[in-house]
Amino acid sequence: MNDTASGKRRGWVRGSRLASAEAQTKMLERYHIRPIYDAEGVQFDAFIKSLRDGDEVWVTSLARLAPRRRELRE
Repeated sequence: MNDTASGKRRGWVRGSRLASAEAQTKMLERYHIRPIYDAEGVQFDAFIKSLRDGDEVWVTSLARLAPRRRELRE
């Protein structure tokens, strides 16, 4: 993880039966969202720890983050 990525857009992908991880990745890439983290390879706790003040978290659906919104605000 990049420990100095302040101000970066970071995409989080968690595949579901409604939207595959591949489809979500393509959607984020269309809007130039990098780096993109995949739930299959990076645990959400590690993703949260990689965030720095000023980073933006992008998802294709807010349901991807719903259970962890409080942690993201902190």
